[in-house]
Amino acid sequence: MDTRMDRRSFLKNAALAGAALLAAPAVLGAVEPQAALADGGTCTCNVWVKPTGAPALAIGSGNVAYMTNPTTPDGLTGPFPTEPASNNATYVNNGDGTWTVTIPLVNTMFTLTSYTRDDSTGAKIIAGDNSAGYYTSLTVTLPAVSASYEFSAVEHASFSIYSGTKKWPIHIELSI
Repeated sequence: MDTRMDRRSFLKNAALAGAALLAAPAVLGAVEPQAALADGGTCTCNVWVKPTGAPALAIGSGNVAYMTNPTTPDGLTGPFPTEPASNNATYVNNGDGTWTVTIPLVNTMFTLTSYTRDDSTGAKIIAGDNSAGYYTSLTVTLPAVSASYEFSAVEHASFSIYSGTKKWPIHIELSI
């Protein structure tokens, strides 16, 4: 086989090869990230609030309190639940483009006492375990695997400098 080619043939073949590489995902059928996921498993899903007032002063300006982080402060100096959890929830692919996720709420300092069921993006809280007098888990149906959702809610914050009920929105962040 003769592998020699002139400059014009080389450039023509190089251009064709480059075009083929660019078109390959379309020809092979590019897989959306959601389609490549298993039907169920473990995921990272965090529920957090952005405190205001005395709780915000305690945990530090700009910080959020993760209801999915079990850390509770020992007095005014912390530690505080300001770090997200990972691989803490379970998910099921519903097969219709939505995902059902069950999230344990393990923080006993920032507790969820009530919430709205829907947010503006189609996310829905479909169940919650409130047998402890506050929610210790939520089951939600979410329309995307990497997104953030906001729900109206009421929380109870209880630590040394503040104990009371607040109406802070809860944020649910999912990453599968």
